[in-house]
Amino acid sequence: MHSTEMKARKQAEKHLRSLSRLVEIQWGLQFTLAKQVLGPVETFVTDLRDKILYSVEKGTYDQVSNALSFVEQFALFLMKEDPSINDLPTVGRLVLLQRPPPKKPIMGRGMAWIRTRPSLKGIVAYSAVGVIAGVLTFEIARSVGADVNYAWASAVAVFLALFGYGWKKA
Repeated sequence: MHSTEMKARKQAEKHLRSLSRLVEIQWGLQFTLAKQVLGPVETFVTDLRDKILYSVEKGTYDQVSNALSFVEQFALFLMKEDPSINDLPTVGRLVLLQRPPPKKPIMGRGMAWIRTRPSLKGIVAYSAVGVIAGVLTFEIARSVGADVNYAWASAVAVFLALFGYGWKKA
């Protein structure tokens, strides 16, 4: 792509993103009855954000031209004197990109991985208890007046004992 085409695409993305936010804010359906009655409005808002905007951001020439035709239909809808929900444009048969679903955070994926392996549940549970017991052991040893090295050694021993017990149970 030429630099002028890249600039035009970036400008189109910026304008479409602001239009998408404005429509989401102005046409927000906050309660269940409105979502049931005005279902096409909610579909329109998600299509505008997840298909039209994403097609302009990452799509080919054909996908961008399809997105442009959708925005043109929306502009005609807004210029009507008495628009109805049935007049609201739909994506229909337009060839557009679909925004991929967001990835789970690394902690969520890790916890899901642990949940699917029953043998790891006990190890993780005993390890968590071991960490808590180790910290408590360290603090108790320090409050009694033990040296830092001895306090750390006792905390690590408690953790390893509980971790080993969890490993043995698994």
